[in-house]
Amino acid sequence: MIGHRVFRIGSVMSGSFLLVVLVSMLVHGATYYVAPNGSDFNPGTETQPWHTIQKAAATLTAGDTVYVKEGTYNEKVIPENSGSPGNYIVYAAYPGDTVILDGTNITPDWHDALFTIEGKSYIKISGFRIINSLSPHGSEGIYLKKDSYQHHIIIERNYFYNIRGPAICAYSCDYLIIVNNEITEVNVDASSGEAISAYDIGAFEFTGSLINWPSTGT
Repeated sequence: MIGHRVFRIGSVMSGSFLLVVLVSMLVHGATYYVAPNGSDFNPGTETQPWHTIQKAAATLTAGDTVYVKEGTYNEKVIPENSGSPGNYIVYAAYPGDTVILDGTNITPDWHDALFTIEGKSYIKISGFRIINSLSPHGSEGIYLKKDSYQHHIIIERNYFYNIRGPAICAYSCDYLIIVNNEITEVNVDASSGEAISAYDIGAFEFTGSLINWPSTGT
C-alpha cells in the first residue's frame, strides 16, 4: 500500500501556478517501436524494431511516437530533438507492457539521470519503470537540465524506485505537467530531500502522484 500523498518541492522560484487540464497533442508523425530483440540498424517498425530507446531519441522528430516493448533497458536516454505545438514527441511504454529503464552498472557522470532533457520541448514521457539511478555525485530518474530552457514537458504514469536523488528534478521549465506517477525509495542514503525538485518553473501542474517516502527519510 502506498503511503503518504506528499510532494516535497524545492524552491519554486518564478511564475504563477497554473493547473493545466488539457494539452493539445494532435500527432501527425510516424510511430516507431523498440524491443529487446531489435536492432538499431532496423527501420524501427513493429516487425523490425530498434534495440535501444536512445536510437529513438536520436531519430524522433515533431509528432513522432515510440512504443517501447516489454523488457529491461540498461541505458541513459537523451532526446536530440524537440516537438512542436500540437505535435509532441512521445516516449511511451507499449500498452500493457512492463518497460524498465535500469541504471545498474551504468558509468555515472557528475550529475546524472536515466532520462535527461536539455533544451528540448514538447516532449512526453509515459509509462516507464525508472530504477537504480545511483550516481554517487547526485542522480535523478528524470532531469530537466539546469542552465538550459525547456517547455511543454509531460511526465505521466511512470514508476520510480531506488534513486539517489529526487525522482524528477526540473530546472528552467515552463508548462510542466507531472501527473499520476508513483515514487518510492528516492534520496536513498540521505536523511531528507525532495521526491520532486522544481526550480525556476513557470506554469505547471503537479497532481495525482503517490509518494512512498523511504524509511531513512523524514
